[in-house]
Amino acid sequence: MQLGVARAVIENALWLLPLTPYTGRIYRKSIAEAVRRIGQRDPRDVDVLALALHLGVPIWSNDGDFQNAGIDCFTTTRLLTMFFGAD
Repeated sequence: MQLGVARAVIENALWLLPLTPYTGRIYRKSIAEAVRRIGQRDPRDVDVLALALHLGVPIWSNDGDFQNAGIDCFTTTRLLTMFFGAD
């Protein structure tokens, strides 16, 4: 999907995001639930899902494994379309 947005505009927008690093200690209570939801499909996604469950936020990923994990998942195309509209 061509969104008609210059790469520099997108990169600048990403730098403005309020990103916060988290350690596993913060979301460890959500690990078991994340394993139950996605551990069989892709164990490498467990930490991402556990953090999202802990924070109560959606995930931004193009990984299809999150589609059936019981959490909102936004692909990059979906986000860009929401913010910039479709051509």
